[in-house]
Amino acid sequence: MILWGSACGVHTIFTPAMVRHWQARGYRVLVHPESPLETVLAADGSGSTNYLWGELERAPRGARLAIGTEGTFVRNARQQGAARGVEVVHLAEIPGSTLGGCGCATMSRNDPPHLAGLLDLLRQGRAPDINRVLAGDVMGERTLTRDRLDPGEHAELVGEARLALERMINVVEGRA
Repeated sequence: MILWGSACGVHTIFTPAMVRHWQARGYRVLVHPESPLETVLAADGSGSTNYLWGELERAPRGARLAIGTEGTFVRNARQQGAARGVEVVHLAEIPGSTLGGCGCATMSRNDPPHLAGLLDLLRQGRAPDINRVLAGDVMGERTLTRDRLDPGEHAELVGEARLALERMINVVEGRA
């Protein structure tokens, strides 16, 4: 299984072979642009979450879509598509494969209770603290808890990151 990390956790890497698998079965393949470039180029379309949802909404009855993005989004798209006569599968859900759709702690919070809470905080002029991300923060994918470095560890991490970036710039500019 090929995996990659992101702010949302660990995800399946979508491959051109996955794209070809679904295209050969008559599916239109749409992927999120964070997919590898080769996959984006092989797909029938790529774009933001808004783009993917718009393509689902515009799909005619009987359309078949294979979507390569976060698993919760695809489950929601599958449900909405079924109500409109559009078949939706997750790009990684190839029968007989051990790969599956990925989850995302952030996307999983896109539901009415979280929206109502967020709107209430914004009405009060406050942003939810959980959305404030600092270097070194780690979010629990299942628990939605945040582990934060203490101020000394945070300062050390930022200093080391700055030094690493300066070294890379020196190498690129030929000053190393």
